Amino acid sequence: MFRKLLLASCAAWALTGVGAACAETVLTVSTYLPSSHPLVSVGLTKWAKQVEEATKGEVKLRILATSLGKPEAHFDMARDGIADVTMGIPGYTPGRFKLIEVGGLPNMADTGTGLSVGLWRTFEASAAMQKEFDGVKPLAVFTTSPMHFFSTGGEINSVQDFQGLKARSAGGTMTEVERLLGMTPLLQPVGKSYELLSGGVADAVINPLETVKSLKFDKLIENALVVPGGLTAATIFVVMNEQRFAALSAENQQALVKASGENIARIMGEIWDTRDSDGLKSLEEAGAKVKTADAALREQIFAATQPVVDSWIKVAQDERGADGKAILESMRANIAAVEGK
Repeated sequence: MFRKLLLASCAAWALTGVGAACAETVLTVSTYLPSSHPLVSVGLTKWAKQVEEATKGEVKLRILATSLGKPEAHFDMARDGIADVTMGIPGYTPGRFKLIEVGGLPNMADTGTGLSVGLWRTFEASAAMQKEFDGVKPLAVFTTSPMHFFSTGGEINSVQDFQGLKARSAGGTMTEVERLLGMTPLLQPVGKSYELLSGGVADAVINPLETVKSLKFDKLIENALVVPGGLTAATIFVVMNEQRFAALSAENQQALVKASGENIARIMGEIWDTRDSDGLKSLEEAGAKVKTADAALREQIFAATQPVVDSWIKVAQDERGADGKAILESMRANIAAVEGK
């Protein structure tokens, strides 16, 4: 109601020539992550400055220090206007977003930048993928960096060594990957990683390397397995309330869109890639054993997880009427173009 009254007042003031007070639009931004996480403190902050510059100060983003809702509620919060802009993870609402999960399939990319920019370019060219975001204005989709395996227990030398382990999962493809490797998934936000590992609730996590340091569980890890190509990744969205977007001037809409999309994906991907090296260093300094999967182990892992790829292709066709093979091929080509392969 307050927003409706404010907009009505602005319209009235504009007719009388007193519109300066309404020239500035402040958009509230809620995220599933703590404000200290680099995706927020560095990534969203950088994007917010770019939006302000692109709109000549007429559109500003106010990134909230505390989330306005649970991690799984962020899509609906933007749709319903609880927040103007939100950043969330599709995997926290299993079954709702099918096609975007192409970004989380195993053995896709070696870098966060390649995976994130590749996903945005694929999404931008796919009407079927965009349809899953009906009700909001998608500003960007991207991913974490490729994820690896971190355990409080023994070394992984074959796929049999995953059997029976309890591992945190963000849902979606990650859950299926863990099940196919013989683990028991525990659906919990990434911010719970330290709590789950330190309390013995989980034996392992599949996370980006960056989180080892940012979530401070480096000293809990006995063994880490880095898998070239990645075990999976979490897809992430930045979406906006449609009414708030429509209320912007045409010039500011264009400026906001131009500052978003691939620009956000690249910002976030580069953050992951930089911070991953910090996470790896932190693990080594903490005394964890870090192993890179060789060709034989990679072959075992990706053979075991191939059903998640096949299932995604089938679901894309059966449940969304989309050509999953074509989307996957497009995704791989886009990643290769970014990573220079």
